[in-house]
Amino acid sequence: MPSKTRWPKVARKALLLLALLPLSGCSVLLTSLVVGGAVVSGTVTVAVGTVAMGTAVVSALDRRDLRTQVDDEKLTVALITALRNHKAIGKGQGNRVRPHVFNGVVLLIGEVTSESVRRTAGRVALHVKGVRKVVNELKVGPIEGLSARAADGVLAARAKAALTGIKLKNFSPLRVKVIAWNHTLYLMGLATEEEQAAVVEKLRYLRGVKRIVKVFETIDQAPELETGHD
Repeated sequence: MPSKTRWPKVARKALLLLALLPLSGCSVLLTSLVVGGAVVSGTVTVAVGTVAMGTAVVSALDRRDLRTQVDDEKLTVALITALRNHKAIGKGQGNRVRPHVFNGVVLLIGEVTSESVRRTAGRVALHVKGVRKVVNELKVGPIEGLSARAADGVLAARAKAALTGIKLKNFSPLRVKVIAWNHTLYLMGLATEEEQAAVVEKLRYLRGVKRIVKVFETIDQAPELETGHD
């Protein structure tokens, strides 16, 4: 009789998050999951909705609860829709507005044609149901070219790699959301003041970084990291 597969705790958390997503859209075959540097093997087919389409990796170490993670993904879609459908902001108006969401806090980055449009985008985002706060970092100017956007992607990847060098108890780089744009690093997540200081110190001298903006929410203490065992 085949033995029953026992998934580690963080693996089960990731699978539960996928199960919470709307049961519509495409099917995803999950064959392995990386937890704490180890690969947990297994196979499960999970139906996911369009909310999950843009999400390549779901972190089981996230400090948000599962429902909040799903709500943030839904909120991102709602913001994109609201901004795209606005007559002064949307398609054909020469703007590119990119919303990023963490725990109901919205970061707006991108390029717009005027200060008026910048302020309007902030108001539109703030009135989307579920938004707690808007950090408006939109820039008035021409839309970035492909080379600049590629450079942003490289910078973000280098920044995330650098965070693996932080040696703090209960810290994981997977708990820091890093967005790079126009030589600026935006940092989102739930973190202690000690963790925030360590992250900024690690990234401030990274080549290509001209500015760091903290969009963190401060917590009093870092919860224990799950080890993958009950």
